[in-house]
Amino acid sequence: MALINALTGNASLMKEEKAREQYGPWLLENERLEGAFELVLDSFCLTNLRLIALDREGPVNPKVDVRSIPLASIVDVTARTAGIGIDDSDLTITYITSPRLRAHTVEPPSTRASTLRVCTATS
Repeated sequence: MALINALTGNASLMKEEKAREQYGPWLLENERLEGAFELVLDSFCLTNLRLIALDREGPVNPKVDVRSIPLASIVDVTARTAGIGIDDSDLTITYITSPRLRAHTVEPPSTRASTLRVCTATS
C-alpha cells in the first residue's frame, strides 16, 4: 500500500526506525517524534515542539530544504477530503512567519502568514 500511496502522490506513515534516522539530526534536546509521513521525495514529521518538513530537489540531487514550523506559530489547519471514488485530499497548514507574533496572542496580518501544503492523503 505504501508504494501505491507514493506513486499516486499520497502520504504514507513512515516506520519509526526510518523516521529516527532521517529526522534525528534535526531534533532538539528533549524533542520527541510523534509521527512521520513520506511522499515520493518529500517527507514531514510532527514532534512535541514543531513540524519539520523536508523538501528534496530530486532523486539524484542531494539538496534538501528543511522547514521548521513551531507549533505555537500555527494559525490554522484545514483538510479537504475527496468525493467518492476520487483520491484527492489536501491538508493545508497556515502559520505565522514573523518571530514577534504568536498564533495564540495576535491575529496576524495577511502579509505575515504563510501557507504550507503539507500532503495529499488518501481519503
